[in-house]
Amino acid sequence: MMGAWIAGGMPTLAVLVGILINRYDVGRIDRRLETLDNRISNVEGSIGARLSTIEKDLKEFYALQRVHDNRLDTLERDKGKI
Repeated sequence: MMGAWIAGGMPTLAVLVGILINRYDVGRIDRRLETLDNRISNVEGSIGARLSTIEKDLKEFYALQRVHDNRLDTLERDKGKI
């Protein structure tokens, strides 16, 4: 009688233990994914800030380049008049 209970109960117990272990692993994986998601969000924010700075610097550079091009054009035009 006892052998039949052990034979019938052990697989059920093993399945229950497996479910508990899997739930723990899923929770742990979920926490790790959440941490990874936060880190990726931080990196995205940092990259976005850097790209904004680069864009601003490039706008200033090209604006200054236009000023210098205009000055050179003026100097070359005035040089021909002399």
